[in-house]
Amino acid sequence: MKNNDTQFKLQAWLDGELSPADASQVEAWLAADPEARALHAELNHTRTALRANEPQAALPVAHAFYFSQIQRAISQAKAAETRPAPSNSVWSWFRSFRRALIPLSGFAAIAIIAVGIVKFAGEDPARHYVEIENVSEDTTTTSFHAQSEKMFVVWVSNREVPEEAPMGYGEGAYQ
Repeated sequence: MKNNDTQFKLQAWLDGELSPADASQVEAWLAADPEARALHAELNHTRTALRANEPQAALPVAHAFYFSQIQRAISQAKAAETRPAPSNSVWSWFRSFRRALIPLSGFAAIAIIAVGIVKFAGEDPARHYVEIENVSEDTTTTSFHAQSEKMFVVWVSNREVPEEAPMGYGEGAYQ
């Protein structure tokens, strides 16, 4: 066997795709070379097997009707492309508004985040604690807030329990 080009030429000759001059060259090669005849027989056998077992696709409608539907869809698409869109309609205004609204909403979100960061970044966190509630009867709380020092102090202490007076002293000692 010579090379791949000659093998491809043999395949093209088998498919009927060669010019008359190339076809006569392949026929002369087949007559002279037994390997070429063996390749020709193998290719011809493969071609016959493929064609015999190839499934046939059948359209549910006639070919003319099927292709007329395709042609109608193509012509309708071309007509829709050439038809100018109404420029003064509400929909064109809405599309323009929507096209501008998307970037504006992104800008608004960034602005809100930036204002929040600037507003709350320098604040004293203790400023938000304004109410102190003491639910225990055994403790007392004292609070101090110095805005200039940015300080808030809460002092929690035990409630002082008065001692009992010794007997005989005070009111009702001898009752």
